[in-house]
Amino acid sequence: MTEQAPVQKLNIVFIYEDTEKAQALIDGLSKKLNDYGLTGSVNVMAKSFRNKVIAALNLKQLKPAIVVIQSKMWNNQVEGFEMLEYCHKTITQENPFYSIIHGAGLDETRKQWSLKIHHIDSYHLGTCSIERGADELLLTKIVGILMQIEDYVMFHHLETPTLNTAKDLIKAILETLSPLKLAITKFQTGEGSAFIGTEKFMLTLDQEITAVRTYYNELFNLEIERRQFGKSNATVQISRTDVSLDRVFSDVSIFLTEARSPLVQLSTMMKTIDPHTKHFYEIYQYLETRIGDSRIINFCRDFLTQYAHFEANLGHIERFLGEKV
Repeated sequence: MTEQAPVQKLNIVFIYEDTEKAQALIDGLSKKLNDYGLTGSVNVMAKSFRNKVIAALNLKQLKPAIVVIQSKMWNNQVEGFEMLEYCHKTITQENPFYSIIHGAGLDETRKQWSLKIHHIDSYHLGTCSIERGADELLLTKIVGILMQIEDYVMFHHLETPTLNTAKDLIKAILETLSPLKLAITKFQTGEGSAFIGTEKFMLTLDQEITAVRTYYNELFNLEIERRQFGKSNATVQISRTDVSLDRVFSDVSIFLTEARSPLVQLSTMMKTIDPHTKHFYEIYQYLETRIGDSRIINFCRDFLTQYAHFEANLGHIERFLGEKV
């Protein structure tokens, strides 16, 4: 009789100098894993290392799926960030793992540092403040990552207080992108002045989309804080059909982040435009060349169709969260 190979468990590693805090998180996570029947497939452990080199060597051996790093290490408030950067330079390209930085004093500078790490390593998923008492959100995100639920495998700062309403955030998203929607509508018809007045916007399109993604992350924070993870069966009615709110959020996220999204494709194109470009007609000529004259109508039609779906989904989210929050 052939023996079955043991099931390979996923390793979750908490790298903490504060062993008491690490154990409290492990206890809370173990309970969640048990609730969702994941205990048998996951090893959870706390580790502490003398320096970032030893940390990287040990992580290379452990091959973790998820690493949560205390931001304060070795009496320095930012050594956790430096450890993660060192791991990226030495091991994560061969042994990638999801990472979250957890700790005190996560001000805007450190959030931007975290975002910079994410741009280098997309498996870095943001920060969580110990000060805000956001442990439940942290543990929820870890379980969401394990279950590969798309909205949880996204970069955002879990501790960010969402002071805006859903209406505020959706208004900010649509107002930011409205010049682009109008320009593409004109571009589709071959109007030579399609990009007039949008020069600065188009030349910094990647930054504008980054801002929109930030608004979206805040919007999603409203939803994640509204519900108990795994217990929400929230649906919205679309054309007499009930659709899960997770699916609606996912579709919005795809339009803003997926490489095949026409919005993301346009942003990618604009990154390679001559940095000395100033005039609207130069933008028109550049995009005409990049997209191809024969493909412009189809590209614009696809963009506007997906944009209309995007707007509609934001409307569904606004109605739902407006009622529930």
